[in-house]
Amino acid sequence: MKRFIIKLIAISAIGAGVLWSLALVLDRQPYKDQNNVFFWALAHQDAHLDIAFVGSSRVANMIDPAAFDAVAGTRSINLGVGGGTAVDSYLLLKKFLEKNQVDAVILNIDYLTISNFFDLPFRASAWSLYLDDEEVYDAYQKIHGPNKASLLKYAPTIRHFEHGHEYRYYLFNDPPDSSRLDATQGARLKDSAAHQAAYQYRITKADPLAMEYLEKTIALCQEKGINLILVRGPFHPQVDDFADRSASNQTIRKLMTEHDLVLLDYAELFPNDDAFFNLNHTKSEPSRHYSTELAKAFQDLNSANQDGEK
Repeated sequence: MKRFIIKLIAISAIGAGVLWSLALVLDRQPYKDQNNVFFWALAHQDAHLDIAFVGSSRVANMIDPAAFDAVAGTRSINLGVGGGTAVDSYLLLKKFLEKNQVDAVILNIDYLTISNFFDLPFRASAWSLYLDDEEVYDAYQKIHGPNKASLLKYAPTIRHFEHGHEYRYYLFNDPPDSSRLDATQGARLKDSAAHQAAYQYRITKADPLAMEYLEKTIALCQEKGINLILVRGPFHPQVDDFADRSASNQTIRKLMTEHDLVLLDYAELFPNDDAFFNLNHTKSEPSRHYSTELAKAFQDLNSANQDGEK
């Protein structure tokens, strides 16, 4: 019996070593996906940019850095995450700033951000590769529980079983020569959705987790001396037929007051529905127009700040 137990322990140790070694090999592969905004953004090093646009798909699909820069004379990057929550936005900005600098952050904020109204509360497939980061690990625990967070951190092969369908291409193929995100500075403008959501009327209110990470984003910008500007992007003229935004808007006003923040409000920029491909997203040409209007407002803010300093 003793010999059997010794053999069992030895086989288990060898198996654990093989799995750990396999995880070390597999973990290198997903980062090759430079069309994934997480891996693309965090591959940047020593960049000094004027502006980072931060938020959900209402940044990713609606703000064109090239159009903005052409008006404002800036260098900017789009860090918007499709379906991304306040947690994703904070973590991506924080990790981007570990190796890069930005002078200003333009953060999209609206009823979707405040209410955490997304299919997924957290982009676990990307963040499971960064669990050695204390803040990522903490966020993972809050959303998926300490047991799962510990399992994926200390038995890393497990994450490839769970998220392998998102990693699989880069396990066996070479990545493309260049990322399409390089050409667009991170923007992902489009004119239609892969699928149309079935909208149901919702009364939206502040979600505690979303508010916690919005506060973290504000504190991060203050700590780094970054000028934080809030923006509310355009909404379809019928959005209020599907969402009661009053409580969320009140929360946003309170946040602005508490932290002395400016909100550039473009919620009603487009009165006609032909500018949109769904309730929450504009088509590519209206998005470029919105980006130029946002750039003009940014210039006005800068001029006002400079006049105030004189």
